[in-house]
Amino acid sequence: MCNGANYTKGSKFESSLNNVLNNLVNNINSSSNGFNTSVSGQSPDKAYALLQCRGDATPEECYSCSQQAKTDIRQDCGNAMGGKGWYEKCFIRYQNYSFFGILDTDKTTLYNRRNATDPAVFSKAVKGLFRNLTEEAYGSPNLYSSGSTNYDSSFHVIYGQIQCWRDVTSIEECKTCLLTAISELLYWTADGTRLGGVCAMGSCNARYDIFPFFHPSPPPPPPLQLPNSQPIQQPPLSPQTPKKSSNKLAIIFGVLCGLLAMLLVCISAIRRKVILELLGKSLVPEK
Repeated sequence: MCNGANYTKGSKFESSLNNVLNNLVNNINSSSNGFNTSVSGQSPDKAYALLQCRGDATPEECYSCSQQAKTDIRQDCGNAMGGKGWYEKCFIRYQNYSFFGILDTDKTTLYNRRNATDPAVFSKAVKGLFRNLTEEAYGSPNLYSSGSTNYDSSFHVIYGQIQCWRDVTSIEECKTCLLTAISELLYWTADGTRLGGVCAMGSCNARYDIFPFFHPSPPPPPPLQLPNSQPIQQPPLSPQTPKKSSNKLAIIFGVLCGLLAMLLVCISAIRRKVILELLGKSLVPEK
């Protein structure tokens, strides 16, 4: 999609445009989240450019798409002072004025002409999927979300993906763009009964299809392990000591046994003394 007046070949603006697109693409992988903006030249010959890779694109895919987009947009737009290009893994735009942070809902829409066999069920699943994806995208630092859902008892799957560009100034702007894109997409797909479609805007896009077209989300990282951490060991159990009551019983039993022994000795001594006295009396001669 090209716009604006035409520049003159060999002009200062053409030089600015060449520089801004080269800087944009060459620095895309050193930027954050596959997003980059660049400015080159002096007024009135300044050139502005923006590049946004899809949220699931790898660095290699992002760079490859960026290179292709830079080449294609120059060929497609010729000497136009403005242009936009939507590609499978990236979006590129350049202008002769600053457009960063300005919500752009200019659009292009493509859709599959085939209808679902059960339109009502399919449409309900498409709308439900987009509701879930928009909520996830608003909370994502990349303003991106993708996912899937089953739409019938045979477990056939619908895949969806949405994304706002990183230059939107607020969540509300992202929400406005996505809701507009989804509404436009549902309109052209007969309320979501066609088997796929995409609405690409200047600040966001929305897409669904019946085949997977994005990388699955990576699994969550494993729990952080503290360095040199050792499993906590329980202290060894100390040997059980006899209970105090058992000690007391043993002492009492010992004392009683001692007393009983002493008593028996005393009784034996007394009994022996008595016997000796009786024997002594019996041995005394009669007078």
